[in-house]
Amino acid sequence: MIVPRLRAKVDGNQALIVQALRDSGCSVVCLHQLGGGIPDLLVATPSGETLLVEVKSAQGSLTPDQERFLSAWRGRVEIIRDPDEIARLLGNSAGIPSHTGTSAGTQCPRRERQSDPLWDSPSSAGSR
Repeated sequence: MIVPRLRAKVDGNQALIVQALRDSGCSVVCLHQLGGGIPDLLVATPSGETLLVEVKSAQGSLTPDQERFLSAWRGRVEIIRDPDEIARLLGNSAGIPSHTGTSAGTQCPRRERQSDPLWDSPSSAGSR
């Protein structure tokens, strides 16, 4: 059983990568608080592919738990160190915004939206 962690370590580049993925048309759910070697992000690409993304700093390496998870996982998992790697992840290089600098937001920034059928229940969709 996986128990969510209260204070998960988050790589400093995660907010930039999440924002770049969303700017590229991806849906992103942050999973970094789950622990147990589970990658940081659940991503759905504009083409409908679903994959897991592990965010690492330029010099970061996988933990033993992450190594075990990745060796057992049968789906697609990508390791991303820089927002500029998103073009490779999506399989194209056109129209992908480049992100540099630091983010003043949270580790997993929320995008502005009217409603999101993935997260909004029928009773709460109209209250936004």
